[in-house]
Amino acid sequence: MPYSEENLHELAEQIIKSQTTVTGVQPKLSLHLASEEKQQENIFKKMEKALPKWCEFIEWSFLSEEMKAAYVKLLRERFGRLG
Repeated sequence: MPYSEENLHELAEQIIKSQTTVTGVQPKLSLHLASEEKQQENIFKKMEKALPKWCEFIEWSFLSEEMKAAYVKLLRERFGRLG
């Protein structure tokens, strides 16, 4: 289930509230997804570089041509959401 940025933000706030209630200490919001912006950019760059290889692996698979096309389409759609 893909999460929107708003959903992730709400989830992070819920977690922070529950941790604050239990421990009495509020964690940093920057730990929201355990990655800082620069780390996320580096991960996305690596994913972008790997995308052709992922598509190649799908083409080599034993899936039907119909399923291969569906997986490649899904991969590209999901990847498009990131950037």
